[in-house]
Amino acid sequence: MKIEVTGNIFPKIMELLNRATDEITIATGGFSEDFIDAIVNRAASGVQTTIITSDKNWARWLENQKISYKKDDENRIKKSYLSLRDKIIIYSRLRYIILVISISIILIFFIRSMMYSFIFLTVTSILVIINIIQFLYMRKMIKKRENELSTLNIEVQKTSDELASTRNTLSKKLNIIESNPLSFSVVIIDNKSYLLACNLNSKNQSEIIAYDEIQKNDAIKIISYITNLSKL
Repeated sequence: MKIEVTGNIFPKIMELLNRATDEITIATGGFSEDFIDAIVNRAASGVQTTIITSDKNWARWLENQKISYKKDDENRIKKSYLSLRDKIIIYSRLRYIILVISISIILIFFIRSMMYSFIFLTVTSILVIINIIQFLYMRKMIKKRENELSTLNIEVQKTSDELASTRNTLSKKLNIIESNPLSFSVVIIDNKSYLLACNLNSKNQSEIIAYDEIQKNDAIKIISYITNLSKL
């Protein structure tokens, strides 16, 4: 057994997590968020990951990632797409609204028998010019926004496909088991195995703990014992 502060041993475990290629198996009473992020990222990349924990909140959050991984990012880009689409609709309608208003003004002058007056001719000329300009401008803006929408639509589809694939990977690679309360941790990452006398959620980087690197077979036996107890 070795004695170490968590500020030294946790970064080593984090480094192993970030480099994991084959297997991650962790039994612990709790996690800090940085460990959770690393676990999800590795499982999403295809590393077979098994988490045994008595922290029900994190266990259920991890389980939920199989269907909601980066859902906020997906919703954000979809919201951007819908917002841009709505702007195009507004631009398309606005040019006709301006045209209708212009025609209404001309009709008012016509009804008042001012069709040959200087004011009528001036207003009509101005409105015609305004509508020509606004139609050209709106057409340019709509074309620009439609191009942006087309690009964004491709991005939305690409993001949705990638996230669907990642969630499918998480469903296959991430296994969550809720256990009885644990006050220690067993960590298996590829060919490295550790036994730590603490959970992986220590906020005190100067906390002194006992730990040891153990044989993988021994680590598997401890984890098997934990999961069997959890079934009772």
